[in-house]
Order: sequence, then structure tokens, then C-alpha cells
Amino acid sequence: MKFIYFIILVLIYPATLMADTEPLKKVRLTSAEYPPYYGEHLKNQGPVSEIIKHAFANAGYSVEITFYPWARSEYFAKKGIDFDGMFPPWHTQQREEFFLFSDPIFANIIGFYKHQSDDTKYSQYSDIAHLTIGAVKGYAHPKGFDEANFEKYFVINDTRNLQMLCKQRVDLITIDKLSAHYILTEQLPECFSQVEWIEPALEYRDQHLVISLNANNAKLIIKDFNQGLQKLKDSGAMKEILIKHGIYKALLQAKVITD
Repeated sequence: MKFIYFIILVLIYPATLMADTEPLKKVRLTSAEYPPYYGEHLKNQGPVSEIIKHAFANAGYSVEITFYPWARSEYFAKKGIDFDGMFPPWHTQQREEFFLFSDPIFANIIGFYKHQSDDTKYSQYSDIAHLTIGAVKGYAHPKGFDEANFEKYFVINDTRNLQMLCKQRVDLITIDKLSAHYILTEQLPECFSQVEWIEPALEYRDQHLVISLNANNAKLIIKDFNQGLQKLKDSGAMKEILIKHGIYKALLQAKVITD
């Protein structure tokens, strides 16, 4: 009798253990390199990546992130086959054809940089109609930028944009404020003291997680992520992540986040 009881216990125990340790649901995401926000070689793949992982963990998910150039990343995410989605594109009506958008994570601070020797001031596009403005080809630009009549000079990336400004081959450039600071510090220290940010910012654009409409359980994934993200904000854990990555004060000063 004792032997039969032992056999039953052996059979039941593993099933009970599996029920108590249900494996995490897995989400496969793709993104591009955009320091200091996210990138394969940043600490914990950057603050945005870390926020997304923690938000999903709050909802019982594990996250796998693969980095590609932006166009390829968006292409894979739209298909919703090898990847469930991507982060963190800005919201556009065109992207709504392919994705479900999460609640905002936090915003990019988009504006102008000028050469330190230049006394240009800006409050509206008409103030700079006589200038040449550097921008990155393929980026989504601030509202009204594409329609404005100033001369535009397009380059391949933000680093090249800052180099052009440093050499005074353009009068102003549009760029994310924190991205510019990172590039100047890590890649172009010789230009750091030669260029500067101009207030006011042109635009604040929210960063989102997006899930492909073709992905399995897309609506549920977005719902669970939003709940996990809110828990992260309410607990103060998101603030700790931003502090750890050194961008909290800049975001707070720009009123992109609240304390």
C-alpha cells in the first residue's frame, strides 16, 4: 500500500510543480540602435529596452530583442512572423495600418542645434527662412518642417548632421537633444564646445511599443504591456531605471516626465 502511495505521489508532484512555475510568455521584438535610448551594446541595451523588459515582466512575459537598421526592423515587425513587434516608433496614421500602439513610454525632445558662434534665435519657422537646415533622410520630422520654405540639407545619420554643423556647412540641424549630447560626448568630443541646443524645443514625440496586427494575441500583448508599464511607473522603478542610465534629470527638466 505504501508503495502504491509513493508511485501516485511521484506522478502528481511534477504536475503540481509545473502548475506553480508556469513558464513566462515570450515576446519577440526588434529595434534599431539609437543611443542613449536603446542599442545592443548599451548597458542593459539602454533605458527604453530595460523599461520594456521590466514592464513585460510585470505582466508575466519574457522579452527577446534583436537589433537591425531601422527600415529592416520595421519591415520585420510589420510582418509579425519572426517578431511580434518593435520599439519605439512615433505614432503616425500610416503606421496604424500595421501596428497596435502601446501607451507612451516617454517622449523624445526634438529641436535645433546651432553653432556656438552663431547668434540665431528661433520662435517660428519664418524666423529662419533664410537659413540652411540639416536633417536626416528618412526620419519623421517635426510638424511643419517638410512644408517650411527654408533650404534643407539631408544626410545619412545624426553623427553626420552634427559634423556638418560643427564645420558650419549648415546653419542649424534638427536632432533629438539627448541623442545629440550622447554623440558629442562619445563620438565627436572635438565638436562638443562648438555647438549648442536652442530653446524652445520644436516638438515632443512619444515613444511607443508597437505590436504587429499580424502577431498572435496582439491586443492582449498590448493590454498586458500597458498594465505592466503603469505598474513600473507607479512603483518608482521606471524612475530608477532612468536615473541609472543618466537621463532622468534631462527628461524631468524638459517636462517630458514628472517626478
